[in-house]
Amino acid sequence: MLHHHHTGEDEGLWPLVRVRAPDLAAELDMMEAQHAAVAGAITATRAAAARYVGAATPLADDLPNAVGTLRDILLPHLDREETEVMPRVMRALSRQDWAALARREVRTRVPSRWPVPACCGPWTASTQLSARASTARCRGSSAG
Repeated sequence: MLHHHHTGEDEGLWPLVRVRAPDLAAELDMMEAQHAAVAGAITATRAAAARYVGAATPLADDLPNAVGTLRDILLPHLDREETEVMPRVMRALSRQDWAALARREVRTRVPSRWPVPACCGPWTASTQLSARASTARCRGSSAG
């Protein structure tokens, strides 16, 4: 599922954000690079798990090291995406933009068994609420 989420961002969300908010280009470049690093760490973890299951005597450190590397790459990425990047993305896109992205994801990428579009991964509900609150605070402070 994480692969679908990142693919939805890289192919659908980020290109639109680049048009609507060119000032986010460096952050989006960083997100895309982190997505590639996460994908590599997932591949390495899967390989370590396969070796662990298939070995007569599993290597003691192989799988835990791979999982630790994945954790060390993924958790900071998710934290930065949710706390720094997505609030800015939420402010940059309109409701119409989000609706168009969701329609695109449903048409092109989402397996029928998934209840939500891939682009609307785990950050959607909490980030939307947080971004709305942040936007309201920003608008309130700039008016004064």
